[in-house]
Amino acid sequence: MQNFEQVKDVIQYIKMIHDRLRKLYGSLNENARPEREKMLLNYLIEQQIHLEKMLANFELLNQQSVLDNWMQFTPSIDIHQLIDDQNLLSEVSFEAIVELADSLSQALIAFYREAANESELPKVRMIFENLANMAINDNRKQNRAALFEAI
Repeated sequence: MQNFEQVKDVIQYIKMIHDRLRKLYGSLNENARPEREKMLLNYLIEQQIHLEKMLANFELLNQQSVLDNWMQFTPSIDIHQLIDDQNLLSEVSFEAIVELADSLSQALIAFYREAANESELPKVRMIFENLANMAINDNRKQNRAALFEAI
């Protein structure tokens, strides 16, 4: 991302990330897979859909003045590049899917925390801290789902 972005631009970037993740998990799920892998990928897809909807609602419900705030420094983490760097084959193991989902979740958490730390306005900082906390909780649910599917 570039310097001097508005909060709404960062939220839009995050929505694009969740869209890409949904498509990534969907493409992995198109191949013939064992049932537990399909169940995990379906869970990950549903999670991304939920997050995309939540962010869309967030934009609708938040004051435009908050969304229009400028951020002098935006997170340096390029999640699109992290996704592009994944060397995924059509035959990806259950463990590799879990590891991929966890690493991308950790990158999102780091992105949100960096955005919160770079925000000068308390309301904007709180937005990104809340997104980080939500991502942490989602990552825990994701890991529990993976453990359940592994049984």
